[in-house]
Amino acid sequence: MRIIIEIIQCLVQFIEEVRIKIDFYFRKFVFLLDSIHDYDQWTEIEDDAKKLHEIVQSQKNQINEIVNLISQTGKKSEINF
Repeated sequence: MRIIIEIIQCLVQFIEEVRIKIDFYFRKFVFLLDSIHDYDQWTEIEDDAKKLHEIVQSQKNQINEIVNLISQTGKKSEINF
């Protein structure tokens, strides 16, 4: 049970870190949208959007990995009983 609690704590911490990154890129994106005047700015926005997408995809992958670990831990617990 302790391992599950530690995994959940790591998941919560990871989600908070990703939320902070997403918030940063979203604010930057909104700021850039307000001040677009040339092609270079559009390119920067596109790059930031790609970074945001990569962060979200990474978060999804890591959450799936944690869920799998929790499932495996649960299966091991069932075997031990």
